[in-house]
Amino acid sequence: MVELLCNHIQENISSLFICYGCLEGYENQLGHECMTYSNEQRISNYGDLAALNMDWDKLVADFVNRNIQMVNYISEIFLNKLNMNVLIENAKQMYVATDSLLLL
Repeated sequence: MVELLCNHIQENISSLFICYGCLEGYENQLGHECMTYSNEQRISNYGDLAALNMDWDKLVADFVNRNIQMVNYISEIFLNKLNMNVLIENAKQMYVATDSLLLL
């Protein structure tokens, strides 16, 4: 679930992220936020907006498609007891941990 949520957060940040260097056509790569922002900076600036704009129906459909064999065993009680705040924080941490710039 956390990996799936991480992927959806990443997609939403990518769709919301506006690089002014790209818009203005800067030739210097250091003028591009898309090149210089780390995943942690993107989460800090766009994480809440990405979570608010997330297509929850698509997330649920993806979750069900990945776990179709378990659908009969997942009850409403289980889904109601999920702590979405913890899941979102774990997905954010996972997204930040995958930052390729941190590996250098």
